[in-house]
Amino acid sequence: KNIHYEAEIVFKISKVGKKIEKHFASRYYSEVGLGIDFTARDLQESARKEGLPWEIAKAFDSSAPLSRFIPKKEFQDINNILFQLDINGKTVQKASTCDMIFSINELISYVSQFITLKTGDLLYCIPFHICPTADRHEFVTVVNDNTAIAQWKAEARNRKITI
Repeated sequence: KNIHYEAEIVFKISKVGKKIEKHFASRYYSEVGLGIDFTARDLQESARKEGLPWEIAKAFDSSAPLSRFIPKKEFQDINNILFQLDINGKTVQKASTCDMIFSINELISYVSQFITLKTGDLLYCIPFHICPTADRHEFVTVVNDNTAIAQWKAEARNRKITI
C-alpha cells in the first residue's frame, strides 16, 4: 500500500569478470539504460522489525521496469550522464552520474571482489531520490538532451505495479 519509487541508471555487464581492477572496469559494460526501482515500504518496515530479509519489498511483479539500452559509445562522458524521471508530465527527479558517490568503474571493481559478474548482469546505480507513489502515474525516463528512452503507465494498487 505504501510504494515508493526512484529512477536509477543501469549498466549492462558485457563479459564475465571477477576481481576487476578499476582501470579495466570500463571493458566490462557496453550499454546503459534507465530503470525505476519500486519499493513496498510497508513490507520493508515489517520485515525490518522482524529481522527478516527485505526482498519481499523489492521483488514483486513489475517492481523494476527497464528502458531500452543505449550503447555506451553514444555518451560523451559516462561519468556525466544526465537523466530524469517525469511523472504525469512533471519532472520529479533529475540526476547525473557525476552525482554518484562512486563512479561506475569503482562500483564494478568493488562488486567484482565479492561476486563474479556475468554477461547480461545489470548493475543499478542509485542517485538518492525516493518518493511515494499515488495510485496511477505515467512514468517517462529521459536521458541526455531530453531523449525519452522509456515510458510506462503504471497503476500501483495492493502492492502490484501494472505496466
